[in-house]
Amino acid sequence: MPGIDFYQFKDCSCVTDEALFGVIDKADSTPVQVTTDRRLQWGTTIENPERKTLLVLPVDKNVKIRKKDNENNKEKLCDFLMRSHVDTAILCFVELKDKKKSPLSEGIEQIGTTINAYKLYHSVDCFQYKRAYIVNGRHPHVQSAQANIMRDFKRDFGFVLRMASNIQIPT
Repeated sequence: MPGIDFYQFKDCSCVTDEALFGVIDKADSTPVQVTTDRRLQWGTTIENPERKTLLVLPVDKNVKIRKKDNENNKEKLCDFLMRSHVDTAILCFVELKDKKKSPLSEGIEQIGTTINAYKLYHSVDCFQYKRAYIVNGRHPHVQSAQANIMRDFKRDFGFVLRMASNIQIPT
């Protein structure tokens, strides 16, 4: 997997300082979109009480990374990344899961692949808050058996893994 500048795909990105906004992931080939329109069905809600300026960059259906062993196949990546726009306080990778029985391992693999690809070109050491979220509004609760998975994820990738129904920006 060669290093790639994720930010070269910023045409679909959004910069926002909204206190509350949502991200929509349509089933078609459209990358995720940021919205404040509550009439739409949000894949996740992002609470940003301090109104920090954030860059939301769609990754899946936007950033093109080919598998090393097969140039015809794309890597499965997380849905989007979100970071502080003007500083290095926050870096988050987010995978949206809306299926009742969507396997946790699939989301972890997608986020892990994305983090590894990101690290090949970009440094993550400068970020104060490094988070990875698997968002599932139907089953956001962490079972005790998942504590080991979260610990291993932190060890392997250097990011805190959270399972949630919405995302709260650290204050």
